This record gives sequence, structure tokens and C-alpha cells, in this order.
Amino acid sequence: MKFVHTKTFKNLMAKLYGWGASVVILGALFKINHYPGAEIMLIVGLGVEALIFFMSGFEPPHDEPDWTLVYPELAGIEDSSGGERVTTQNIQNVTISTNLDKMLEEANIGPELIEDLSKGLRNLSDNAKKLADISNATIATNQYVQNMQLASQSVLELSQSYKNTAEYLKHDLSLSEEYAKSLQNTVVALGEMKEAYQGTAVIAKENLQASVDYNESIKNLTVYSSQMAENYSKTASLLTQAVEAMEGSSSGAKVYAEQMSKTTQNLTALNAVYELQLQASNEQYANTDRLKASLDQFVANISESSANTEQLKTELMQLSGNIRALNNVYGNMLSAMSVGKVNG
Repeated sequence: MKFVHTKTFKNLMAKLYGWGASVVILGALFKINHYPGAEIMLIVGLGVEALIFFMSGFEPPHDEPDWTLVYPELAGIEDSSGGERVTTQNIQNVTISTNLDKMLEEANIGPELIEDLSKGLRNLSDNAKKLADISNATIATNQYVQNMQLASQSVLELSQSYKNTAEYLKHDLSLSEEYAKSLQNTVVALGEMKEAYQGTAVIAKENLQASVDYNESIKNLTVYSSQMAENYSKTASLLTQAVEAMEGSSSGAKVYAEQMSKTTQNLTALNAVYELQLQASNEQYANTDRLKASLDQFVANISESSANTEQLKTELMQLSGNIRALNNVYGNMLSAMSVGKVNG
């Protein structure tokens, strides 16, 4: 076992402690973070730690140096707690105590004087405590002055907050007046839109009636056209008969003249029917134009109504935000007033 006392063994153990501790820490790190191969690393780390403890059992105990070679006055002192310390120092202490007693006797310093000295020291200690109390009172006075300054600053800040609140309330009042004006304008716009809707409804009714009349005129025109077709057929038959009659009799000229007169009347009636149809078509075109203009106006009114509705919605949201802000201001004012009353 001489090897354990060599310097090589001590160097080996120092490196074993350092390297083994690093392996043990790596094993614990792998196990805690669940890295791959954590179990193997933990086994290796614990095995190295066991090897370190095993090897540390062969280390020799630490050699205690002989301090008496450096400090000779330590010679003769026993390590055990129960041992007696009979040294030169103890003898010197006894000699000093004896000399001190002799000096006190020669100076006439008795127990009474020592007691008076003790009382004086106690009084001095009490006075020092009172001085400490006075210094504490001074500190308290300084703190009171600082608190008064802070209170004054708080009052100034509270006054400034009241001033800001008053300005905000004035601004909010002006916003409320503007909102009231905008609401009045919105009401007027809604009234105008209502009148426009009513006018559009009347025009639509008129256009509907015109469409009904136009349909009725078209039906009548169809009937007239059918009648004209029948009249033309009859006229053609009469002309044919007239020609045949002229060929068969000399009196056919008179019959022909009568038939031509009837044909002329029928043509005149047909022209009148066409004129009626043309007039009805023109009226229908005019009614259609008016209906289109009314529908355009109706769409424009709807668009304007939508814009007014969006504006009204935006203004209502702004009013709601102003009311919430005003409630917060009122709440802060009440809180500040409550704090002021409590401090008062």
C-alpha cells in the first residue's frame, strides 16, 4: 500500500474526481432531459461515481503539520477538551492579576468606587439612549415635513386634474351640441326622404295606371286591327263582285262607285286607328321615361338614405364612446373626492 502515499496516486485521485464528476453530471443530464442513451449514460455515471468512492477509501488520512515549529507558544497545549493547559501563558495571567490587585489597593480604589463608576457608566448609557430618541424625533420631524410637501404636491395635482376634467366636460358638451345638430339634420333628411318615397309611390301608381291603360289600348288596337282585316276582306269581295257586275251589266259603274266610296271610308277609319295606336305608343313611351326617372330618383334616395344611416351609426358610436369617457371622468372625480374626504 505504499503506492497510496505517493504523489502519483494523489494526482490520479485529483483527476479521477474531476473527470468522474463530469461523467456523473452528463449521465444525470441525459436522464433528466430524456436524451437517447440516457439509461446507458446514467449507468456509466453511477458506475464512475461508485469507483470514485471506492478509490477514495484508499486515500491516507490528512497529515496534520507540526505548528509548534512555526508558533513555539503552542507547545504544551493538548488537543483533548478535558486536558489541563498548564503553560507559561497561564502563569503570566496569574502574575498580571496579582499586580492589578496591588495597584488598586495602593490607589485606594475600593468596591464602592467601582460601584459608583458602574452607576456613572449606566447613566451615561441612559443619556446616550435619550440622545438617540431625540435624533429619532428629528428624523420623524423631517419625515413629517416631507409628507407635507408630498401632500401639497398631491393637492396641486388634484387641482390640475379638476381643471383638466372641467375642460374635458366643456369639450364633451360642445360635442353633444354638435351631435344634437347632426341628429336634427338627420331627422330633416329622413323627412325629406319620406316625402321623396311618397312622391315616388304616387308616380309609380300613375305609371302603373298608365301601363294598364296602355295594355287596354293595345287590346283595343288588336280588336280594331282584326276588324280592319275583316273590312279589307269584305272590301276585296265587294270589289270582285263589282268588277263582275260591271262586266255583266251597264249599271255596274254605279255599284262600283258605291263600293269605292265604302272602301275610302274604311281606309279613313283604318288611318284613324293607326293614329290612335301611334298616339298611345307615344304616351306609353313618355310614361316609360317618367317611370325610369322615378326609379332613378328612388335609387338615389335609397343610396342617400344608406349614407345617412351609416353617418347616423357612426355618430351613435361616437356618442357612446363620449358617454363612456364621461362616465370614467365622473368615476375618477368621485374617487378623488372620496379620497379627499377621507384625508380630511
